[in-house]
Amino acid sequence: MSLKLLQIADVHLDAPFRWLGTRGREQRLQLKETFRRLIDLALAERIDALLVAGDLFDSNTPAQDTIDLVRAQLARLACPVFLLPGTHDCFDATSVYRRPELAQLPNVRLFDAEHSAFAVDTLELAVQGQANCSKTSPTSPLRGLSRRPGARYNVALAHGSLAMPGTEDDFPLAPADFAAAGMDYVALGHWHSQRVCQGGRACYSGPPELLAEGQEGCALLVELGEGAPRLEARDVARRRCAQLELAVDGLPSAAELAAAIRARGDPDLAQGVTLVGLRPLDLVLDLEALARELEGDFFALRLEDRSHPALAPDEIAALPEGTVLGRFARLMGERLAAASEEAERRTAEQALQIG
Repeated sequence: MSLKLLQIADVHLDAPFRWLGTRGREQRLQLKETFRRLIDLALAERIDALLVAGDLFDSNTPAQDTIDLVRAQLARLACPVFLLPGTHDCFDATSVYRRPELAQLPNVRLFDAEHSAFAVDTLELAVQGQANCSKTSPTSPLRGLSRRPGARYNVALAHGSLAMPGTEDDFPLAPADFAAAGMDYVALGHWHSQRVCQGGRACYSGPPELLAEGQEGCALLVELGEGAPRLEARDVARRRCAQLELAVDGLPSAAELAAAIRARGDPDLAQGVTLVGLRPLDLVLDLEALARELEGDFFALRLEDRSHPALAPDEIAALPEGTVLGRFARLMGERLAAASEEAERRTAEQALQIG
């Protein structure tokens, strides 16, 4: 018999989305819709258990209608739900998980200060996890967990960061922690991107919906049986983000620049654009006006100008030789003239212009 699990983490219901400005409310509503999609996926895939590896809520003070939504959606499932408090919704004195609306759901197994292990005999499954009882801690979330010999499948949930040399992360997870626990699979939360660890025996799913720029995640189907776990990422997000470096070299006008950005337009895309390169002196950029012009083509748009004005050769030659700027220009001009390779020439040319 194999076992099919659905892993989610870092949903962050009721996140404020300040970086989205006036569109923040729309994305908060989208998180709720995506959570409904996750339950739809669980039902369609006929999963044996749902694993929630922390930060289902963005804080311990979500709105009442958000708590009601979670209760109603989890109640749609007949399978067990293993729910781990994370760092944003930690199990402290004010924890949302102390609310009776969530504590009384018959299919929910909540990891808290008193419960770190659950068994489902009909599935031959043992699931363990240490609730995060504070927002920060130097202790591994896998501490004290070990394989239950009576269970065919041993699974753990952990909300923390892979330990990196030279860093002091909260809730650090070192290779030795995974080895000591001896689990068949560890469902990880806290990092906001999908990442497979420990040769496929542990994985971050990342958030199921857009949370911030540069963060991509999914829901993760995990099948346990003979051999290594089989992982299948499922994209359930409506919205996504993208980053673009756009060279302004040779662009004749702001209209051409606007057209180049508009070509990537998507009403569900949060697009970041960084302008780079050397722009003609007569190309005048008004980023605020450009953002207003293009905002209807994207869900969100952020523009950043890291380009530099390009001086013509006669303008460089006119710089007074007795000044620091004039002397620098002539020295870089000599290096440019002596460059023997194209890459060296481009570097010298860019240094001359930026300098």
